Amino acid sequence: MLVVFLIPGTPKDFLTYFAGLTGARFWPVLAITTLGRIPSIATSTVAASAFGAGNYGMATGAVAVAVALAAAGGLLYRRFEGMVRE
Repeated sequence: MLVVFLIPGTPKDFLTYFAGLTGARFWPVLAITTLGRIPSIATSTVAASAFGAGNYGMATGAVAVAVALAAAGGLLYRRFEGMVRE
C-alpha cells in the first residue's frame, strides 16, 4: 500500500477509504497513509506552485524527483519481498 501511495497521480483518498474495508489493523494503516501521502502532497504543492509562477523547469524537476523516488521505492520493495521469501 505504501508503494502505491508514492506513485504520483494515484487516487490516494480512494485507497485510504478502501483500506477501511480490508482486514488491516487501524494503526499500521494510519501510519502507512500518513507517511505515504506526505511525499506526494509536498511534490504536487511544489510542482503546482512552480508551474503557476511560470518556473517550468522547477515543476518538471519536482515531478521527476517524485517519479525517481517512487521507482526507487518500488525497487526496494521488490528487493525486500525477495529477501523475505527466501
